[in-house]
Amino acid sequence: MSDPLKIIETAGKVIEKVPEIYEDGVQSSVVQTGKLVERIPRFLNALAAEFDIWIMKREAKVKVVSILIEKRLENVPDDSIVSPEPHIAVPALQAISYSMDSNEIRELYANLLAKSMMRETKDALHPAFIEIIKQLSPREASNLRCFPASIEDTIPVVKYIEQLVPGIGHTERAVNVFIANSRYDDLEMQSASISLLQTLGLIHVGYDTHRPGEGVYDAFSKTALYLKIIKNNKTLNGVLNTTLNSDAHKTRAEVSITKGYAQLTPFGLEFYKICLEQ
Repeated sequence: MSDPLKIIETAGKVIEKVPEIYEDGVQSSVVQTGKLVERIPRFLNALAAEFDIWIMKREAKVKVVSILIEKRLENVPDDSIVSPEPHIAVPALQAISYSMDSNEIRELYANLLAKSMMRETKDALHPAFIEIIKQLSPREASNLRCFPASIEDTIPVVKYIEQLVPGIGHTERAVNVFIANSRYDDLEMQSASISLLQTLGLIHVGYDTHRPGEGVYDAFSKTALYLKIIKNNKTLNGVLNTTLNSDAHKTRAEVSITKGYAQLTPFGLEFYKICLEQ
């Protein structure tokens, strides 16, 4: 097979040695081709340099995770340490190579690999855990840590609903509003994060009941997102009040909070014990 770089170099020499073809409009196009030929090797060199950097970063990530694994195993008796199953270890190490530079994500991989080397926990690992970690951002990893390691305990979540009265219809302005994680204050992003954890089967969110207790949901009526919806609602009511519709004065928009809960699923609890608990 011909060396592509050698072909490119030869093409450049041919263009240099045949000046007679540079005539009229052809000259302009060939000059541009000559510039492209000069740039291609530089581009390939730059690409190779970037690839070398990626290789070094990949090796660094694996090394960092290896140190974390060693730390988790330092107090485990030697007779309790076993070789990890290839169908767990190999894809996990490959995934680490492509993972983002995030302490939260590294911790998940380190915990998973360490548990895969412990006799008492290795059988609890599911290959799907690796695919799930791939789909998590640091935000999801952090939000998961807010959940109790139980399928009975719950965390309060709510919906912000805007209703046209009387009974014309309603709009869910925000769902799965989650304020248990003080690290993140963008509640719309948090809502999307909780929805993703639900889609992955790690948590269950329900609105058929809610957590009992006085004041449990009070903070949800003080969030910046709720106040923004209230402000927009006042604008909407102003429009309704000034419409030419004779029945407009009978129609108004009201904002309400629907109380709900979120909790780990049985599958989510197993993922939590393997990938989040050290």
